[in-house]
Formats: sequence, C-alpha cells, structure tokens
Amino acid sequence: MKLVFYIYTWLLQLILVKYICITKIRGHISMANYKRNIKFQYFKIVVKNENVNAKFSFDDWAVYLKNNKLIMKTIELKGLKARIETINYDDVNQIWRIRFMKLRDTNIPSTVKENKESVPLKLDPDEYIGEDVTMIYDQNYGIAMIQSNRFSLSYTRIEEFINKKNPFKEYTIYIQPIVNTAEIQLGKSDNSKKFTLSFANIKRPIIPTKSPLSNIINSYHSLEALSGQITLGVGRTKKEVKKNVNGRLKSVKEERFLNGKSVKDLIDDIYDNKDIIQSAKLEIRDDDGPSLEIIDLFDSVYHDYLSFSLEARTTLSFEYISNDMKERYLKRKDGICKVLNID
Repeated sequence: MKLVFYIYTWLLQLILVKYICITKIRGHISMANYKRNIKFQYFKIVVKNENVNAKFSFDDWAVYLKNNKLIMKTIELKGLKARIETINYDDVNQIWRIRFMKLRDTNIPSTVKENKESVPLKLDPDEYIGEDVTMIYDQNYGIAMIQSNRFSLSYTRIEEFINKKNPFKEYTIYIQPIVNTAEIQLGKSDNSKKFTLSFANIKRPIIPTKSPLSNIINSYHSLEALSGQITLGVGRTKKEVKKNVNGRLKSVKEERFLNGKSVKDLIDDIYDNKDIIQSAKLEIRDDDGPSLEIIDLFDSVYHDYLSFSLEARTTLSFEYISNDMKERYLKRKDGICKVLNID
C-alpha cells in the first residue's frame, strides 16, 4: 500500500509542476507578444514647374541616390537630421519600398533594470536615436502609401527630404494627400456662403486654372509672398431678382450665395493644387434652417489601419511592414485610381 501511496503522490507532484510551468510559459507569451495598430495615408507624388505637372520618377531618383552614395547618408533638414535607411524594388508589382529614418540626439531615454535606478542612455558622438517611417510608391500611377509615425518624419518632411536631394533642378517635387471626395458632401455647394482658403509653400506660379485660383496664387508669387489666407463671402446683403408675383414682374430680395458653378470649379482646382493649398473650408446654408454647415475639403484623406504582431524588445522590421503595406495597397489601388480618374 505504501508503494502505491508514494507513486500516487509522485504523480500528483509531477502534474502540479507541469501545470505551473505551462502557466508561466503562457503568461510569458502573453506578455511578450502584443499588437500594434498603425495608420497609413495615401498620396500623389508629382513634379511641377510653371508649365509641367507630371508623376514623380522614382526610378531616376533611386539611380541618383545610389550613384551619389546617399543611402544611409545623414541629410540636414530644417531643425533635424534624417537619412534613407534602405530602399528596394518589387519587380513583380512594380512598387518601390523605402524606409526613412529620423536621427534624434535630444530627449534621450533611459534604461531601467528591476529594483535599480534608471540609467540615461549614452550615445557616442556619431550615434542617434532612430525613428523610422516606411513608404511604398507605385510609379506607374504616382501613388504613395506612407506610414504615420508622429515621432518620425511627416509627409511634409519627406517632401523636404526629397527636394533636398532633387536631381531635377528645374522641377519642385510635391507630396499631395489623396482626398476621398466621395465622403465629402458637396451636393449643396450652390448654397455656399463663405469660402476660406489658406496658402503655403508658394514657390512658383501655377498653370492657369478654370477658376480664379491661379490669378490669386500668382499674385501672391509676384509679391514674393510664400503664404497667405483669403475669405470669399457674400456678407449679409441680399440680392434683388425679378420674379413673377400674381402675374406681375416684381423685384424680390433673396438670400445671396456664391456662384455655384464657380465654387465647383474652384474646388476642382484646389484638389489639383494641394501642394500649395494648406486648408480649404466651405460654409454652406443648411436646407432645414438658418444654420451653416462647415465642410473641410481636406478632412477625408484616404487612409488605412494595419495591425502588426510584435514581440517585446523587438522592432517592426522593414520587410514585415512594407509587405503588409504592399498587400493592402494592391487591394485599394483600383478605388484610389478611380478617385484620381486614372485608367
């Protein structure tokens, strides 16, 4: 009986030890793995001068970068340093993949050990904290998908970087947000009361437009002004119109609105010059009452969220993020091309 008792006790202990080990392993796995959700936005990249508006040639730029040994070379931007960490080309889908790195030597973090004081991270004179951002570019359609990382380079900083190392000296390169106009309700633009525009980065005259937009921007350029803001409104004055009242033609006062066709032309021209238009807001009379609806024309940039599984103490690899970006872009490409009127 004693032998049976000892065997039974031994088996219980073995089962208990196994249970504890499995629990610890599962707990470690659950702590080690986590999900990271990242936002991505879509853009057009174009080259422009006074007479030309064309897709950006990444092929030519990549050759220039390699010939001039600019990969992993530190580039001075306004107030910060950055570099291209890596760049490659997907031959099958004809998509460029590139990782930019912001180089930071301020606000340095510390390392911390259990039950010990934190130790500031020490950097050598040629060392930085690297904050990465990944971009893919479809040169056939001029469409870029860019990771959002508030600690790294914004799309305007990437634009600055590309222009800093721009071999096409007669052109300026612009990264323009692709706006999902289907999500912006412009059906009531005939009831527009006010249009407010702000400009930035006016470095050159623009090609003549359907609306007076080119005249406005080019007048700023002729004054050597780089930025500005205008408001187009009708005020409170009513307009007089002739109407048939009880068989007689009479002058009747009606609410005044901006010209509907001209407003629509102006909206089209704004979307064609997003590199210069910083913001555009339209105030429209609500059909159901005296209130005004404010429509932000840049409030609906095409975007996606992707989820990535990561282990603790690891970084998000370039291959992992760029492959997932490519797969999502290929699914979205037809819809984006439709918005851009690209066949």
